[in-house]
Amino acid sequence: MKEYFPTYRVYNKLVKDCKWSERPLLKEALKVINCGYPGVYIVKLPTGYGKTSLMFTHALSSLAGKCSFSTVYASPLRSLADDVYSRWMEIADKILGECSKQISGLQHMGVSGSIYMNKPVIFTTLDTLSLHVFKNPPAEMRKSLKGKRGHYEVSRGALADATIFLDEPHLAIYDKAMLKALLALISFLKFIGSTVVLVTATLPRKLENIINESIGGLRGKLSYGEKGIVDEKFEKEQTTKSIITNVHATTLTKAVSEKIREMKDKRVIMVFNNRKRAVETYNNISKYLDEVYLLHGFMIRRDRETIEEDLRRRARKRKEFILIATQVIEAGFDISAEWLITEAAPASSLVQRAGRVARWNKDDEGLIDIYSPPSSRPYNEEEIKNALKIAKHYKIAWRNTIVASSVLSYIDFIEMASVVPKINRGEVKWISTLVIDPLRGHLTLFKRIIEGKLLRSSRIIPVYVEGRVKDGEALTDIFLLKNILNEKGIIGYVAENEERTDSRHAQKAERIVNTLLKDVLEGFAYMLEERIDGILIKEETYNRWAYGS
Repeated sequence: MKEYFPTYRVYNKLVKDCKWSERPLLKEALKVINCGYPGVYIVKLPTGYGKTSLMFTHALSSLAGKCSFSTVYASPLRSLADDVYSRWMEIADKILGECSKQISGLQHMGVSGSIYMNKPVIFTTLDTLSLHVFKNPPAEMRKSLKGKRGHYEVSRGALADATIFLDEPHLAIYDKAMLKALLALISFLKFIGSTVVLVTATLPRKLENIINESIGGLRGKLSYGEKGIVDEKFEKEQTTKSIITNVHATTLTKAVSEKIREMKDKRVIMVFNNRKRAVETYNNISKYLDEVYLLHGFMIRRDRETIEEDLRRRARKRKEFILIATQVIEAGFDISAEWLITEAAPASSLVQRAGRVARWNKDDEGLIDIYSPPSSRPYNEEEIKNALKIAKHYKIAWRNTIVASSVLSYIDFIEMASVVPKINRGEVKWISTLVIDPLRGHLTLFKRIIEGKLLRSSRIIPVYVEGRVKDGEALTDIFLLKNILNEKGIIGYVAENEERTDSRHAQKAERIVNTLLKDVLEGFAYMLEERIDGILIKEETYNRWAYGS
């Protein structure tokens, strides 16, 4: 057992060197998290409080040999993992110099910075981390296809003395498959002696209780607003901000034309629950206003990074912008807007979206308009209805817990509105047993993952753009891929980071997509057997579906 090291001293140095706002509860959280006592910890702090600095602090302490062997950050979104990795590299380059590139790795679909999770500092997604834990690391899934046992214990072993930060993991839970995966993941990490830290602003107590019961108890917890744990300075900062919230019965798509003139010369974020509606609105508004940006999941990495950096630059200079986005901006996207216009979503997601309004210290006023979505998808319909009903009847303090009797704190809003999917606890226990057993179960887990019964229930396919393979992949579901196939947009595939585009390659790519449409398991098996990284599409096809142009 390791001797306790006061990591908050490293945090104090980072505050000074990086000119961060000092947050006393981050130091308290670092005192609670003790990797000398492995187990599961929960840290609940408001949006905009700087929770990511916990991971940065721990990573530097670990590199100094004072904490666990390695530090892993896992996010629910690719874009968030990319962003946090970039922020870490800025800090690490200043402190560690050239070696920062050797000791740090970004690992998820399309980026292979630490294939077996064995670098000292790793940034990944919840999906990728789960694949390693569930005995099917992406680099070795072909072996499962052939019925062979790969080297999955290499990466699983590397996690045994790691401190793993799961950032808002519940934002990835749209259905039972993801919830079962999360519980099995946490159970295994606790079993092998990892230190697991769930870092969150919006984890509902209902889900916290399920996690607690599933793992047999937490090692430690710091929860904002409970047992008198508040940051009075932060509360005062947020109380001085005037954020007005309006709830509308109509849909956002119908209201957009009325809002265009009002958006001029403002910093605006407009969030849709659906990529198609976001793209259509982007094209509509772009006809009338300048500095309009678009962000959603079906964008290649280079496009997304360029847009995010442009937005941050404009936001820092307090210059106007209009960002049309989907759920990709919900967690960790550090930007401050004057006005949020959004479709209704679960309370946790609405709090995250509201966290981008008047986020920075110099921003004192904000406006939030919430509209009914035309469909509840991809969310639970009951959660949408709950959130709308409560937001209509209460004034919500989006980042405060100390509130007047007539005001609802963001924590109470989440607790009143949240709905947790009902799952079979016996099935979760059975999955956890398969995950823990070192010798059996990898083929069963492989099949359940591919069929969408574990992890995501809707299968995600990597897509590359002709001439831009090095710019990264876009992710699409099977239904969008069907549309691309029907319009003759598929021209080949990518294998070993190279484009394969002659007629026989194009025919093979179309066969793969048709197979995926008929039988997902068979289609993925086909891709793995043929060593195909993703489908290659025309640039004009990508531009049409990503930007509507």
